[in-house]
Amino acid sequence: MSFKDLDYLSPKIALFYYGRRRHSSLFGGILTIIMIFFCLIYIINSFLQVYLHTTSTIQYYRHFFKDKDNYLFNDNKGIFHYFQIYNPKNNSYISSFNSKYIRLFMSNIQEEYKINPEILSEFDHWVYDDCRDGIDNKFLSKDLFKDISFENGLCLRYYYNSKNKIYYPIDDIDNFIYPNISSSGLNMDYSIGTIIEKCNNNSVLTNIFGYCGEEVEIDNYFKDNFGINIHMEIK
Repeated sequence: MSFKDLDYLSPKIALFYYGRRRHSSLFGGILTIIMIFFCLIYIINSFLQVYLHTTSTIQYYRHFFKDKDNYLFNDNKGIFHYFQIYNPKNNSYISSFNSKYIRLFMSNIQEEYKINPEILSEFDHWVYDDCRDGIDNKFLSKDLFKDISFENGLCLRYYYNSKNKIYYPIDDIDNFIYPNISSSGLNMDYSIGTIIEKCNNNSVLTNIFGYCGEEVEIDNYFKDNFGINIHMEIK
């Protein structure tokens, strides 16, 4: 047997050519052997990865789901949540939110914001402020707040419309839009999160809260109040 007999890469022909169905060649036979060799190496390597548990990626596969529901971040359906700033030194929550030192907002530009915080004014986002007992939690059971405080919490209070550059309070039912996430696997590339940061005078958030306190005041504030708790209720 010659290397020509191993050539399975050359195209087939309609008529026999010297008793062959392919224009077999020595080079084609060598390429076929190389191809089979690398295929065997790949199969053996893949088997060893599973057998020896050296990688888990080979055990994953993509699975897509049809669109189901959108979950709003509000208090009567979807996801209700609020934050509390915590002082670990004396094991207590702060009594009131001070926007001169710390600010919280929700957006879907977390990675871009890390690089350039000034782009916040170009994207929709939602801002947290003091929770109002009996207003922001009016659709929730009172039993939820037997063991935890609500009055010193921080709730979603403002929506920023990036088209008209205006903040709308949550009480403005005509213009306020709640953030949402989808339960569809097709939309997993869309994420939304809350950013908690030191007060920054160059931020568009000054349109709501005004300017920050002195740097020394901010640093002293974070020396004591550096804990964050989040409470969530899914309906």
